[in-house]
Amino acid sequence: MDWKERVDNIKFSIQTGDGKTYFPLYRGGETERSYNTSSFEFISVYGTLVDRKKPQSRKLPLVFWFQGADNITQADEFEASADDPRPWEVVHPFYGTIKGQPISIKRDDSSLNITEVTVPFWESIDADYPFSNFTVKDNTMDRHRAVLFASSFSYVTNVKFASIDISKNAQSIVDMAGDMQNIQDDTTYATFQNTLNAGLKAIDKMLENPLNAINSIQAFLDLPSTYEQAVNGRIGSYVNIYDRLKTSIKTLADKKYFESAGASTIASMAMTMVNPEAGDYVLVSDVENMTAKLAATYNDYMEKLDSLKVSVYDVNNTYNADATVQTELNNLVNFTIANLYNMSFETKRERIVFTDKKTNAILLTHRYLGMDDDDVNLATFIQTNDIKLNELFAIEKGREIRYAK
Repeated sequence: MDWKERVDNIKFSIQTGDGKTYFPLYRGGETERSYNTSSFEFISVYGTLVDRKKPQSRKLPLVFWFQGADNITQADEFEASADDPRPWEVVHPFYGTIKGQPISIKRDDSSLNITEVTVPFWESIDADYPFSNFTVKDNTMDRHRAVLFASSFSYVTNVKFASIDISKNAQSIVDMAGDMQNIQDDTTYATFQNTLNAGLKAIDKMLENPLNAINSIQAFLDLPSTYEQAVNGRIGSYVNIYDRLKTSIKTLADKKYFESAGASTIASMAMTMVNPEAGDYVLVSDVENMTAKLAATYNDYMEKLDSLKVSVYDVNNTYNADATVQTELNNLVNFTIANLYNMSFETKRERIVFTDKKTNAILLTHRYLGMDDDDVNLATFIQTNDIKLNELFAIEKGREIRYAK
């Protein structure tokens, strides 16, 4: 069928997890598909080898609306159906029948008799797809160890160490300690201090045993990934550590140290993200924020390594990033991000609405979350929507409101 026949003969519909089918009006068509890829770089070869594997699921930004005198009622019914966690089945004139999950739902009632709904929709494979007996954390740990091994081995086999490297690495681990200081508590401080002291002793004997020195730095660097603390604070420390590592890189030894310690930092970020505490991943946006930080740090790391390259024709200064380190790190980052997105299907979905009249935080909390004896829902609502004192008892019409169900 051509596009006109598709539009005329195939009606856009959404069957939600509770089995109800809705036929809203819809706007246009757009889809995005990525592929599972790995990239490889080789000494003396210009360019990058990109190995492309199976495609990932399609992502569709759905925009549709309910129209008429009963548009609010239709939208309310749709929202209630959307709370069922089972997959949706979307029939689209351009893309056929697609099974998947909504990532979030944004609702806009500001056009009176038209309620516009925006849904990032992600195609999903069947839930009965065979899973490994290993947990996500176990599989991430295996990939994490592979990165640490490859990066430490590459560092000690490609650098001719001198006394200056002892002082540089000692200062580096002390700087790391400073960036971790704000996440220490009574349960972590003793191990933190003991591991730091062990690292400094190993670095002091770096000329005799460089592998033990870099392994000790990695062990210290990895500590926050094991802490029973909120993910966000731990990741903040890692981002600060990474930002510090990429400064003052001058010699070949500096470059190899950044390559090794930078990869180890990103590997520990990945381990931290799959070791969350209760309350870390409540909303889909919580998971998305973490994946964005991991992806941004990894991409910056790759760009920095590219900027440090020196041609093989410059015999005394030639530098190219180790292909094995980069392959292992790429595998870890991609695996972690993919599984974090899987986690997002188990979190609450964020809803966005706009107030249709002047109201207040208590009424809105009662409407969207329900009131509880300890006012936990009210506190959550106020924090989520960044409601200040001047809005506590008077929220104007048209104010954007976010809540999770």
